[in-house]
Amino acid sequence: MAYGQPTLNNPFGQNAVNAIAEPEATAYYCTTADIVARIGQLQLARLTSDNVNATTPDAVKVAAAILRGATYIDAQIQDIYSTPLISVPQIIRDMNTTFAIYYLMSGRFSELAMPKVWKDQYDEACSALLEIASLDMTLPNLDPIISPASQMSTHNRPFGRRHEQFEQF
Repeated sequence: MAYGQPTLNNPFGQNAVNAIAEPEATAYYCTTADIVARIGQLQLARLTSDNVNATTPDAVKVAAAILRGATYIDAQIQDIYSTPLISVPQIIRDMNTTFAIYYLMSGRFSELAMPKVWKDQYDEACSALLEIASLDMTLPNLDPIISPASQMSTHNRPFGRRHEQFEQF
């Protein structure tokens, strides 16, 4: 399945009532099927509904969490890669899935009650994303729009170059 493109796949079957529609925006890097594969349909339904007996996830809440995760990814890597990504590496798909699950869980749990395993996975995904954003890790099969050599440091230099009139400061 191509990510970043609309699809009619429905992980709950063609005739499922209130089933989750796949995201239609090109900025999504995972699908509801990815989330269901990680936590299961019932867990997803319980995270997105106030009804403890819910069996069908709330499509709007799931789509919002996926979009929020994809938006965060794009914000971190937009200076390095052309976003939204056309070809989506597995690591980005996994990150978007992790972020979406974390955001859904954060709607249910306070920071103190968040399951440690999900907090740890979220932190690991954030760390890896920062490595990508700083070019310490590169995405496979994608060419960065900036190279490490082109990142100049203007540290300790006012306005990016040396000016004699500012030497007194």
